[in-house]
Amino acid sequence: MDRTILISVANLSHGGLETRIAGELRYLRSRGYKIILATASQEAAVHELGLAYDHAVFEVPFDKALTPDRLREMVQLLSEIIQERGVTEVWAHPFPSILPAVLAAEKQGIPRRVF
Repeated sequence: MDRTILISVANLSHGGLETRIAGELRYLRSRGYKIILATASQEAAVHELGLAYDHAVFEVPFDKALTPDRLREMVQLLSEIIQERGVTEVWAHPFPSILPAVLAAEKQGIPRRVF
């Protein structure tokens, strides 16, 4: 069985969270996990960080001012990614991406972790 993790994170730039995520990605990939990244960051900014992942969805509209309609949209988008990519677990990172990611994992009946 493929082990595929969706990592959701609102914004990636240079800093502590990104260093932690970079380490997670290296560790997980070295153990055979496929990594799907969902982020609000632009593709060029993420490539600049040199992160190791198998697929990414950029400019996901994670928003601090999350309205009920926006939340439904985000859960639906992440649910589609989970289904299309065969995701088996969701890891949610701070902050605006946590709630949509957890709800999408719950909707799809797969494990989730919040960091």
